[in-house]
Amino acid sequence: MGLLSRISNAARSLLGRSQPVAPQKAQPETEPEPFDMLLDRVREGHPAEQQAAIAKLTERAECSNDREDWHRLAIALFAMRRFDEAIVIWDRLVENAPDQDWMRLNLATAYSQVKQVGLCRYHLGYLAQHASSEELRRTGREQLNGYEAFMGLSEADIELRSRQFAALREATAADTCPAAEFLTFAKLLERVHTLDPGGGWIDQSRSVLEAGVERHPGDVPLLELLVATYLASDLDEKFMAASRRLEQLAPNSSAFEAMDVDSRRAARWNRDMSRRVNELLRNVGRGDPALQTAALSDLLQIVGKYPENLGYRMAFAFALLVKGDCKEAKRQAQILDEAKDDSHSFHFNLGQVFHGCGDRARGRAHLDLALAYAANDEERRDVWERIAEFEKE
Repeated sequence: MGLLSRISNAARSLLGRSQPVAPQKAQPETEPEPFDMLLDRVREGHPAEQQAAIAKLTERAECSNDREDWHRLAIALFAMRRFDEAIVIWDRLVENAPDQDWMRLNLATAYSQVKQVGLCRYHLGYLAQHASSEELRRTGREQLNGYEAFMGLSEADIELRSRQFAALREATAADTCPAAEFLTFAKLLERVHTLDPGGGWIDQSRSVLEAGVERHPGDVPLLELLVATYLASDLDEKFMAASRRLEQLAPNSSAFEAMDVDSRRAARWNRDMSRRVNELLRNVGRGDPALQTAALSDLLQIVGKYPENLGYRMAFAFALLVKGDCKEAKRQAQILDEAKDDSHSFHFNLGQVFHGCGDRARGRAHLDLALAYAANDEERRDVWERIAEFEKE
């Protein structure tokens, strides 16, 4: 049995569907409204009109299961900035029809919007090499070069950042360093994390902000960014302490308004992030080494930005196992092993990661905990089946 088939039902939602969404039983429209009119409504209508247009396009795609109808739905979702939903559709279309160059270009564009640098570059690179015409191959090369220049991925950009790092490290080490230098350095480090997710840049950015706030305890912009960083990284205790401090200094700070908006959007954001991690893990499982590398890089970026999110880290550990990197998968499992989580699914999945890394003792220990925390017979049966499978190996 393959590794991906061993993941529990709770974790399996991370994997997504491997085929285009199946058509639902829907009645075809008697007089289909032209796509251009529906797209105009999506772009310019009020929310109820936008949702109605999306619903009509969804029904049309589900009824026909036609590639072009799904493509049009993805375009409309993209126009509404529902990038992750558009990505799922375009990714399935491209997977099943790799010669759909314009759909692949749209997919790469959607990846750029959600800062998935690895997969954006992968698909633009694919176009540059394999597109069906020289014009489209040239478009792929131009788009890739432009994207890399925009993101600062050239050797000249890297050298410039290296000099900036050296200057800012020296500046922030001085007792007289102004608050603005700490702010500049922290923002630069956070940006570099997107380009090099394995470099520990988010941790460095947070440390620079903490040092800046300690040096300039009354500086509101520094504290605002530190609060936002703690919030984004799920560091709840530090976030609460820093936000109380900010409230004392600047009770009318715009950061509180932004946090209120974020809380209202939390459900949508969590759904999008779950879908994004889902897609990344699924791409790792598709077997293409270049695609695996790109998806793992983007998944590492998410784990680095949200280090306290156990679900993201668990998905990363499974992805590493799929890639065959047992050493790093075990390191991630050891980090998870320190977490406080009394759920069946957490221990069930962590037990499988440890077992996949060759640590059978810890793998069985977590499966025993999964039995202890199981809420029903189905969950207990899943654990016993997994134990039986492992004992046969």
